[in-house]
This record gives sequence, C-alpha cells and structure tokens, in this order.
Amino acid sequence: MDVPVVPLSLKYASHSHIPGKSKKCGEGVSAIVKVMHKLNGPRNELFAVKEFRKRAQSETPEEYIEKVNSEYCVSKSLDHPNIVVTEDLCISTNKRWCHVMEYCSGGDLFGLIQKDFMREPEKNCCFKQLLRGVAYLHDHGIAHRDLKPENLLITADGHLKITDFGVSEVFAGKHPGSAGIKCGMDMTEIRLSNPGIVGSAPYIAPEVQGKTG
Repeated sequence: MDVPVVPLSLKYASHSHIPGKSKKCGEGVSAIVKVMHKLNGPRNELFAVKEFRKRAQSETPEEYIEKVNSEYCVSKSLDHPNIVVTEDLCISTNKRWCHVMEYCSGGDLFGLIQKDFMREPEKNCCFKQLLRGVAYLHDHGIAHRDLKPENLLITADGHLKITDFGVSEVFAGKHPGSAGIKCGMDMTEIRLSNPGIVGSAPYIAPEVQGKTG
C-alpha cells in the first residue's frame, strides 16, 4: 500500500494549555487518543489523534505497518454522515504511527448509557443512525466486526459516528489500499473471513464464544 504519510509535528499541535503535555480524550488496548489542532488553522477546530502502541514482539515491522496502513485506508475511504472522518496518516516525533480524525466532543455512547438520561426517542435516534452507518459499510463491502458503545462517538450536535476500523474486513470488492483509497470498487463475489474470533469479549455472542453457533 502506497499511503502518503505526514510528519505529525509539521501539521498538528497539542491542544493542551500545559507546554509539553498532551490532552488525552481516550485510551484503548492498541492506542491512546489525543486532542490536537492544526498549526495553520483555528485553535477551536479540533482533531482526535489516535497514537498506536509500539509494535508487538510477535509482529514483523512489515506486518505492523501493513496493519496500520490497512486501517487507515479503510477509514479514509469512507464517506458517510454516521462514520468518523479520517484526515491524515502521520508519524510522531517519537516514531509512533498516528491516525488523525474528526473530534467528537460528545464522547462515546458508552458514557451516555452510563449516565442513563436518554429517553426512548434519543435511543431510537442513535439506533437509526447506527443502522444507516452499518448499511453503508456493508453496501461497500466492509464489515466493522467490533461494534460496541465505546466505538460509537457523539458529535456536539448529537450525530452518532462509527469509529475504529482496526479489525474490519473487506469482504467484497478491492481493498481501499489497492484502489486509490476508495471503497466499494469492483464489487463481485463475497469472500469469507479467516477463521477465528474477533471483537470485544463482553459484546461477542455466547454461541460464538462457545463455538456452538
């Protein structure tokens, strides 16, 4: 995959008011997410920068870079109101790979569920937006494979957006990385995924975990 890479420090700056510190807005198994703004843009136009963990000892450098690039190409190729916009693939000053995405100030759906203040209309609205985003993905040959409240972000105006395509699968058509970072190209037969369980344990169906379904 021939993917353009931007040095992070040449285009983005930390949004923290403390020099040398980063403003963190999320953390997962594979990455942390920081809030940044463009050096040549307004400070109130924020971006979420997903900084990946170091390469695991079990991975070769080629495998690691291929995985980061694949996730970037899939997410960058998507264009839908209910999917997070991906801006750039960057490398930080400490040699960490980063994905730069739109910043969703409302946090994730998991946080809203915990607060327990959504009424039935708001719940239905979120579910409808999720279905629209998933339908778009499937229509373009992409399976997310890790849908959960933590991967559903909320914008300041209440729009739900799907994020984190780290374990996504291109099951039909060309991979965006070999199609000019475009999805849904040359859609033909449906391909099966490699055997194995992916996703997050609390959200995997019991019959999948027990290998009975």
